[in-house]
Amino acid sequence: MNTGKTNLQIKETISFPVNYDGNQKAVRDLKGKLLCDLKSWENNELLNDPQELLEAIGEKIVKLLNESEANKRNNNIEVELAARKEEIMQFEWD
Repeated sequence: MNTGKTNLQIKETISFPVNYDGNQKAVRDLKGKLLCDLKSWENNELLNDPQELLEAIGEKIVKLLNESEANKRNNNIEVELAARKEEIMQFEWD
């Protein structure tokens, strides 16, 4: 299984930006699609403060996904600008 390709296919189905819903203990995309459900951690007896941990995990997931999407957009812009620069440099001025 090619996980890089699978991750890309999954990310293409996400509507960015994503957010953490503290009431539902879930990470959701812009359209409300459930991306990660953290409710099962809420009843973990080994944790001192599961609410605080859930909040931290949810926010970290959101940050990583949104940063990844922003980096992808920036890379696409850089590639586009490089292509346009090449076109301009090859343009023959009269």
